Amino acid sequence: MIDQDTWIYSQGIDEHGCISLDSIYIRIKKSKKVYAPNVISPNGDQINDYFFIQGEEGSIVKTLVIYDRWGEKIFEAINEPINSPNSRWDGTFHSQELTPGVYVYYAQVKTEKDIVELFGEITLLR
Repeated sequence: MIDQDTWIYSQGIDEHGCISLDSIYIRIKKSKKVYAPNVISPNGDQINDYFFIQGEEGSIVKTLVIYDRWGEKIFEAINEPINSPNSRWDGTFHSQELTPGVYVYYAQVKTEKDIVELFGEITLLR
């Protein structure tokens, strides 16, 4: 198994003694060890009740901001440990349940090795 960027070379010789050489560079795509769900259903069943950035322990959610469809900021978490209750959104704004719909988020997470930026949509179901 290849675990780092590398060159792979191939050489062939045909029946006439002609040599053919070729190469390919393999670049290993680093997988993000940070994940954000795209649907929450805060109905108290303990399944997908919150939106939060998930990842390796020791990572820090530098920024997590959630906006409604009009661009109003409805949630923000700054410098919270990943998987922390303080960095999870429960589908409310000022303690009021928000209507089902699509919301957008931006997050910046500091992992052990780098900074990961995430953005996308969250579908809120009730």
